[in-house]
Amino acid sequence: MEGVFVSEEIINKFGEKSGYKMCSFSGEKGFSNPAMWGYYAGGFKGLAIEVKTALNKDLCVDQDGVYQVIPKDDLPNERCMKKVLLNKTTRWEHEYEYRFLIKSNDNSHKIGKITAIIFGNPYGNISNKEDIKAKSKSLRQYESLKKEMIEIASGKNIPCFNARNNGINVSKGDDVNAI
Repeated sequence: MEGVFVSEEIINKFGEKSGYKMCSFSGEKGFSNPAMWGYYAGGFKGLAIEVKTALNKDLCVDQDGVYQVIPKDDLPNERCMKKVLLNKTTRWEHEYEYRFLIKSNDNSHKIGKITAIIFGNPYGNISNKEDIKAKSKSLRQYESLKKEMIEIASGKNIPCFNARNNGINVSKGDDVNAI
């Protein structure tokens, strides 16, 4: 639903939108919401990357509850495209989203520094987790990829944590580098 807009007539303006690079971030409140781990991290079989941005003034999302209605005469222009790409309906406000947006042909932009990696911890520390893992190919694959990512992060001095889920909030748990 990113960049959805309504025009006075049906016009395919995807070409104008494709000239922009966008990176979406969730604020700390979004990270702590267990539903976000379901939406974006395969039911805690994923990870969150904590980034300290140097671009706070360029990170924003307007949430006004409606899709943008853009007059036909305003299409396309830079102001219009930014308005469209930085808009999100209030139905998604629980994501506490921020977006980095730049008009560019480059695919690489320094946004900030990775300060931590928080891994989903499906099934947490329940007593039969090993039995579940033995029967689940996807869980074994996740654990293998997680191990590889921890090794890479360790070589770059990036701390890694398991997510702790109490059913209401998610927080950083144990440092997996020390486990």
